[in-house]
Amino acid sequence: MGATGETGRSLILLLLQSPLYKEIHIVHYKNTGIAAHPKIIEHILNMDRLQDQLSIDSEIHEVFCTIGTTRKKAGSAKEFIRVDLDYVIELAHWSKRKEVVQFNVISSTGANKNSSFLYLKTKGKMEEQLKKINFEQLNIFRPPLLFAPNRVEVRLAETWTLPILHFLSQIFPKLMINQTPLNVNALAQKMVLIAQEKKGSIRTLTPIDLH
Repeated sequence: MGATGETGRSLILLLLQSPLYKEIHIVHYKNTGIAAHPKIIEHILNMDRLQDQLSIDSEIHEVFCTIGTTRKKAGSAKEFIRVDLDYVIELAHWSKRKEVVQFNVISSTGANKNSSFLYLKTKGKMEEQLKKINFEQLNIFRPPLLFAPNRVEVRLAETWTLPILHFLSQIFPKLMINQTPLNVNALAQKMVLIAQEKKGSIRTLTPIDLH
């Protein structure tokens, strides 16, 4: 879930290239426009009814959730929470019922359910609820600010913040390790690698682990 985002697109390409994955099931609310491929099976459904409408006969070994939006793009705080929290938890509950062993999800550095910032608070709540579902393996990826070199959409955070963070990280590499921006392609590669390690029941990957 989240195949049309920048990280999701990078992840799909990696999974298609890997001989380890026989089928890739994409869950979305409309046709993604991703090029047809024998490995890809799309499931177009009402995301609010994901648990009722998503039906996959094949055994699913791993789930990758890269879905995410912004408050501005969602239109309101309520809609942002609906996407970044509710849809993720819906997918997680479906996965648990499907007896999926491993769930991989993108959160954020600084995620905290008690944060006064909506974004970090929502990610913190998401992490807490996922842990209660008791997957055999739960990999939580907490990247720093992400950037996509070929992104068409203009984001002020990238336009103004990225050059500053890149500059500071070159001068103070050790101090800035948690703030150094991360390429979405690098994150996708890490997600695939970590998914193969099969370590521990819950792993929280911080920027230090992802760079």
